[in-house]
Amino acid sequence: LVVDAQARVRWANRAAERVFAMTIDEAIGANGLDFIHPDDIQLAVLAIARVQTKGVGTPLELRVRSGDGGRLIAMRRAPAGSGPAPTRRRGGVRCGV
Repeated sequence: LVVDAQARVRWANRAAERVFAMTIDEAIGANGLDFIHPDDIQLAVLAIARVQTKGVGTPLELRVRSGDGGRLIAMRRAPAGSGPAPTRRRGGVRCGV
């Protein structure tokens, strides 16, 4: 998912459809903070504000709700050209995505 400065989803892909159990059309325009674990919302809001003043975002790890609302997945996204591909953790095991 890609969100704008107001945390509205502006872009989604097929992987997001599977993780969040919604179509791309349903995701576009949704509040991106609705996908974030409640304990990580403040971090997400700060990260969205911070990235507005930078050319490239900083690494970030947030817990998100899956489509069934129960399972949490921690996702990390590194800036372009900063090293290995983004990773996803499930049950403490890190795997490339």
